[in-house]
Amino acid sequence: MQAGLLNEIILIERNHLHRNSYGEEQSAWELHIKTRARIDFRGANNVIENDERVFTRSLTFIVRIYHDIRNDDRIIYNSQKYRIMSIEKRKNEMRQIITAELINE
Repeated sequence: MQAGLLNEIILIERNHLHRNSYGEEQSAWELHIKTRARIDFRGANNVIENDERVFTRSLTFIVRIYHDIRNDDRIIYNSQKYRIMSIEKRKNEMRQIITAELINE
């Protein structure tokens, strides 16, 4: 793993459940990790779903292997949110390769 290639800063958020004063469970995204990553563009597409145009974008994030990242976390990069599709751990290269797609909100 070449540290000089990790030239972008990303945020990893994790969903946490909290109980409010009424006992109701509410979920909230909270910052889990702020780290450096290498980002590769995988592709983009325009799709029409339910009479609405949706822009899909897929990126690959490469981070160090010691970070605790799960499939149900999400990534914030350039003020955009990305859903994690897969995580591939390469122990011999000391890195994780995360494939993620843009969340259309």
